Amino acid sequence: MQLRSSLAAFAVCLGLTGCAAIPDAGPRPTPDANAGSGSAELITPGITLKAMDGSFTVYPNVPFQTPDFSKTDNNNMGSGTGCGVFSYQAVVGAYRTAIKCGAVPVLVYATGRVQPIYGLLMLNQLDPTIQAMGVTYRIDVPRQAIRTAAKGQMTVLYATAASETVSQYAWLLWLSDHQFR
Repeated sequence: MQLRSSLAAFAVCLGLTGCAAIPDAGPRPTPDANAGSGSAELITPGITLKAMDGSFTVYPNVPFQTPDFSKTDNNNMGSGTGCGVFSYQAVVGAYRTAIKCGAVPVLVYATGRVQPIYGLLMLNQLDPTIQAMGVTYRIDVPRQAIRTAAKGQMTVLYATAASETVSQYAWLLWLSDHQFR
C-alpha cells in the first residue's frame, strides 16, 4: 500500500496555541470520564478523536488528561533525544517513527462526514522550561485538512512550543484515508 504524501496542511502555533479536532459523534463523556487536569483541549467544533483501541475519546472543548510521561521511555519526537531528530520538511514521513515512539492511532470524526478518517496522535512531553510558562496543548483540526486527507493526501498538523532555550513539537496529528502501519 503506497500513501501519497504531501504536507497539505499544517498549524504552527506559538506558545502551544496549536490545534486538533474531534467529531462530536457518539456518546458525550460524563463530567469525570474524559476530563483531565485541563492541560489539553481539542478546540475545533464538530470534530472528535477516538483511540482505535477504545482507550479514550476526545471531544471538542472538553479538557482531557495528557499521558503520564514519567511512565514512557521515548516520547519526544523532534527534540534530539529519545525518538530522534527530524526536520520540519520531513515531518509527513516521520509517522513510522511516531508509531515506535508511542503515537496513538485514532479515528477522526467530523460532523457531516459519514466515515471517519484515520489519524495518528502524538503528544510530546514538554521541556520543563516550557512547562514553567504554563503552556497547554490546544489541538485544532481544520476541516480543509480532513478533506485533503480524505482525498488520499496524507496531512500533518502540529504545534510547536518554545522558551528562551528550547523549541520543540508540542503535538502532531497525521491524517490519512488509510490506516497507519
